[in-house]
Amino acid sequence: MLNISLETLNPEERKAIASAVLAYWTNFDGRIPRVSPSEKEWLSRELNTQDAGRLAEAVNSKGYALWTLEGLTSKLSRSVWATVERTHRQRELYMWMKEGIALTAVLMISDEFPF
Repeated sequence: MLNISLETLNPEERKAIASAVLAYWTNFDGRIPRVSPSEKEWLSRELNTQDAGRLAEAVNSKGYALWTLEGLTSKLSRSVWATVERTHRQRELYMWMKEGIALTAVLMISDEFPF
């Protein structure tokens, strides 16, 4: 169990938090249904069209939500360790905040399209 408080500032405690966050994202990422290659191909075509109706259909599809969610969780998993390895504390704080914003996006997508 992690004890997070205002004193949770030393590098080892932040690495413990990052380890827990990484485990969470790895588990979460592993439960996301993957978009099939044919669906990825369809999304690519539709996202590159000039037809607003087709574009709207693609952006509002479950496949697009899953594809976006997969990209966000994969990026979060890769960036967690890099965040705590930063030597400049303000840069590290910025990266934690950025990951928090991405987490909000992930939660919004997964609430709209439960899997």
